[in-house]
Amino acid sequence: MSVVIIVGVNHFDPLGPRKVRKYLDEIKAQGFCPEYVCVEWKKEIADEVIKQRIEFGDMVKSRFPNIRDEDALEFEKSLAYEADSHVDTFPEAGIIWLEANRDIDSTDSGITEYSKHRFKKYRNYDINSTIEDISREVLAENNRYTPGYRDVAFFEAVQAQTNCNCDILCIVGASHGDVKAENSFAFLMKANGYEVVFFDTTRTRSLLA
Repeated sequence: MSVVIIVGVNHFDPLGPRKVRKYLDEIKAQGFCPEYVCVEWKKEIADEVIKQRIEFGDMVKSRFPNIRDEDALEFEKSLAYEADSHVDTFPEAGIIWLEANRDIDSTDSGITEYSKHRFKKYRNYDINSTIEDISREVLAENNRYTPGYRDVAFFEAVQAQTNCNCDILCIVGASHGDVKAENSFAFLMKANGYEVVFFDTTRTRSLLA
């Protein structure tokens, strides 16, 4: 049986990239080598957002002067980190863009100014906060999502490019990885023959479903 490892993330967690990289290094050391990595982005949108990381990092450093330089860089990388946090660990894997068919244009102002919109998420936090403080604040919020059409779209995107004869890795919002939630992405993958392993970076746990 083929395996899908679903790495569940909070999209706003500034420590998200570090958590994902650490887990990917661990599973690689255990011998896991995915043929595909599925990411919760449309390529054109991710490319545009990633270009805004330096600007985003400057806003972070200006707002939170106590954040160390290395943590400010980590904060930068949290912008669209779901799209490229796997690249150093699994450079040979093909990428499946789960939102490839999403009806949104990279020239939309919501995308070209994404870093500014994203920063609004953090600007009300205490200016003396560390990156760990901000991560805890973000994870304390209830951002759970009810499975719906996006889970179906993710599943169909995977099915369109692969089959159950290969191992894959997915980096998606944590709610999509809840195999017990009917019609979630994880639920659909398991129902169609995959052994599902869920690692929830928002709770730091690994579940064999």
